[in-house]
Amino acid sequence: MDNPTNPTRALVDEAHHADNQRRFSAIEGRLEEGDSAMQQLRADLQENTAATIRIDSSTSDMVEFFQSMKGAFKVLNWIGALARPIGAIVLLCTSLWGAWTLWKTGVPPTPPHK
Repeated sequence: MDNPTNPTRALVDEAHHADNQRRFSAIEGRLEEGDSAMQQLRADLQENTAATIRIDSSTSDMVEFFQSMKGAFKVLNWIGALARPIGAIVLLCTSLWGAWTLWKTGVPPTPPHK
């Protein structure tokens, strides 16, 4: 049954061979398209990397400035947190001085003249 000299078998083998050649050609075409797309992606990636390095070097000063300003705002917040109790202490001392002056002289203190 499987006689290699059978003419029908030879026709079938030739048809398979032609079909395989078409498939291989299609696969090779797709591989070439994928290769060219990969090369384009690599070129784009190198361009993007160069742009990222340029942006990093140009914005590093701004980042350093913002980080130092963040520290400055922390210090200002600490000063603000200390200002409230200090203001209350100054207000208490002023009230006590006014009460002492009133008790000692009987006359309320007058504001300084201009």
